[in-house]
Amino acid sequence: MSRRAWIIFTLVQVVGLVSIWIAPHWKTDPALALFAFGIIILQPGGRAAVMLVEKLLWMSRVTIPQMHWIELPVTVAINAGLWWSVARVWRAIRARRSAPVSS
Repeated sequence: MSRRAWIIFTLVQVVGLVSIWIAPHWKTDPALALFAFGIIILQPGGRAAVMLVEKLLWMSRVTIPQMHWIELPVTVAINAGLWWSVARVWRAIRARRSAPVSS
């Protein structure tokens, strides 16, 4: 993937993570919208990370706040893998469409 694509990915993930962290500390109406925005930005990795971490660690000694901190890097890793996969498929489609047609 290009450097620009990784920068965009990083910015999107950071905005999502900051939105989730900051929103619960604000006592205003936009805080709920900011929290929802962060949750939406971090999908689909967010949902997959929650299911994965909770399935693996639920009956262990790990507390729920610790699980939350474990879920964050797992979320970003899942989203990075998905982002990379989609970029490769997109590049393959574009290469196939722009290839010269031989007669």
